[in-house]
Order: sequence, then C-alpha cells, then structure tokens
Amino acid sequence: MMKKIIAAVAIGIASAFLLLELTLRLLVGVGALHDSGRTWDFYVNTYTGDGFKCTFQEALEIHPYLGWLTGPYLPCGRFVRNNRGFWDRHDIPYQRSPELYTVMITGGSVASQVAHGSGDDARPFNWLEDELNSRFQSPNGRPFRVVSGAMGGWRMPTQITTVAMFGSQVDAVISIDGYNEMSNVMADKPLDRPDAWTWYAVQSPASGVVTIELMKVLKYVRVAISSTPVLRDSKVLFGAFEGILSLLGDGNVAVIGETEQFRQQFSYPQEWPNEEVEKANILKWQNYILSLRGASESMGLKFAHFIQPIPNLEKSLTEDELQRAHWITGERYLRSIVHPAEALKKRGVPVVSLTGIFRDIKDTIYNDEIHCAYDEFGDNRGYRLMSKAIATSLGDIWKLKPLAKTAESVK
Repeated sequence: MMKKIIAAVAIGIASAFLLLELTLRLLVGVGALHDSGRTWDFYVNTYTGDGFKCTFQEALEIHPYLGWLTGPYLPCGRFVRNNRGFWDRHDIPYQRSPELYTVMITGGSVASQVAHGSGDDARPFNWLEDELNSRFQSPNGRPFRVVSGAMGGWRMPTQITTVAMFGSQVDAVISIDGYNEMSNVMADKPLDRPDAWTWYAVQSPASGVVTIELMKVLKYVRVAISSTPVLRDSKVLFGAFEGILSLLGDGNVAVIGETEQFRQQFSYPQEWPNEEVEKANILKWQNYILSLRGASESMGLKFAHFIQPIPNLEKSLTEDELQRAHWITGERYLRSIVHPAEALKKRGVPVVSLTGIFRDIKDTIYNDEIHCAYDEFGDNRGYRLMSKAIATSLGDIWKLKPLAKTAESVK
C-alpha cells in the first residue's frame, strides 16, 4: 500500500512538473513571459571555483582592517596561502629586501590571479614577473619579484589599507581594479561597499556558517542540474534557482548579509536621484585613486594604476563568452570608471586603461563575467597578455632601462 502511495505521489509531482514546464515554455513562446536568455553558465565564477570542495567564503578568515584574507583551513587547500594570508607563492617580506625589487599588486580577484601566476602550483610561473625580468633592469639592479596584495571581492579603499600596512616592505605598488567597484555603481550603491555575502560569511562563525551553507547548497544544486542533460534545459528549475537568488539578494533579507550596519554605513540618501549617486561614486573613485597614489609615493614607492578590462568593452565575444554573465555594460564602465580615472592623468597620476588589450582577439579569453580562462597546463592567455601590456606601461612610466637583447631572445 505504501509503495503505491509513494508511486502515486511521484507520478503526481512529475506530472505537475511537466505541466508547469510546458506552460512556461508556451508563455515564453507567445511572448506572455520574458525570457532573459540566461543559462546556468551565467552564474559561473571561476575564481570561486565550482569544481572544488569549498566555497570561496569557506577558505577565508576575517581580518580587522582588510575584511578578509585566505585562511589556513582544510579541505579548502586550493589556495596557496603566503605569510600574510594572500593567495600567493611568494611571501611579502617583513622588511624591504636588498636582494630583490619587490612589486606588490593590489586589487580584487583578477589582480590576485595576475599576482599569483599560473593556476597549477606543480608548474609555477608568474607572467608579470617573467615579463619584467626578461625585458627590463629594475631600479635597484636586482631581480623583480611580484607579490600579491590583492584578494577576491576586495574594492576601494582596501587597496589603500594594504599599502599602508605593507608598503614599507616593498619597492613599488601597482593596482589592477575597477570591476568590483563598478558592480556597486551598477546597483546604485556606494562604490566602497564591501561584498555583503562574503563579509557576512566571515564576520563571525555563528552567523557566517549559515551563509556559507546556503552558498554551498546553491552552488552544488546549480552544478548538479547544469551537468544533467535532461534537467539543464528546464525553465522551471532555472526559474526557481533565479527566484531563490533574487530573494537572497533582497536587502530585506538580513540572513544574506544586508545587515543594518551596511544599510547605515554604505548607502546614499534615498531621495537622491540616480545621477546624484553616480556623481558621488565618481568622486569617491577619483579620491581613492589619488589617496592610493599619495600613500604609495609618500613612502618612496613607484606607483601605477591599471583599469582592468571587462567582456562588454572592446572585445568581439565568442559564443562561449556570450553565455557568461555580463553584469557591467561597456558604456557605464567608461562613464563611471575608465574616463574618471583617465581624467586624473592631468594631475600627474599614472593611470593606464587595459580595456582595449583584447580588441583583436577572436578566441575565448573570459571564462566567466570577469576572469580570464586557464588552459590545461595552468597557463592563461588573457593574464599573459595583460602582464605584457602592464610591463610595457611600467617600462615607460617608471623609465625602466631595457635589457640588451641576446641572440637567444631574438630567436
């Protein structure tokens, strides 16, 4: 009897699911419902790592001044943690090394990946460090050493705090940023508002564990469904997934990190129009760049600021790239991030936009909404091209002496 009841319930659920699926497809087909065109791939973030046991937030520990750093936690072992908690093979020295010329990279996840180098720790190499050492003599005549002062989810003014804490121990600072700051601008939030999900996850074990488990469940559900041919095309399942994300991202749902603290400290007056919010964010952005430059140069450090590229600006996207998330539009990025930063050149700030470096690349570069794709050997064409462009700019900005070309290098 029980088996018949279970079978009847299963048939009923399956029938209801199929009926709802057909209804949704019909409504979309006749235009009664809008189809966003998004797929499961839209929610992939390769820095977070869908193929790993841990969520990004599980691999972190809270920091009193920087928000969060990589934690020494197992089984979250994919992040190589250096002596200061950055994802890096190189330690930040405790005092300036006379044997090296140390360049610290600040910024978010893209800056972190460029600083770390190859994705495969069994075959380590560092694109920017290799470029600099193969092309230029450092200001002190010693080998260049590139170290990370960047973390996923970071945005201004964390870069400034990093320089204040570690600047006296390195020789130069570059920042690679813009995307994380812009993600707040697009949502009409203050540019410097921390990532709410991550902050809530790390601020205390008691509250953070709930958020981490929610993230993990959602990630594994998405990966499981998107990996199952019969289920990945379901409008019902995808719609339900997006609906849950929408609820969790609602500012009224405190469990996901929209704490009262954030609402009070990182918000603009409700009566402000969108234009006023954007103007305030542009001013913040420029002031933070000026402060980062000031903090660096006041310590005697060489400095340069690079605006990172985004998919929707100056690249012909492949079919694979078109499936990925595109949170940021090219026009808004230019208006709120690129042009305001470049305007500071008139005040002597060494700002370089990298937004056009993939202009002539027809192949896939991006593996999600912002991160460049690694190949099977841990190499990364996008970051290699970025590093080459950065090294060229540093040669000009810092007036580095080119190395004499050898016969071997000419080949």
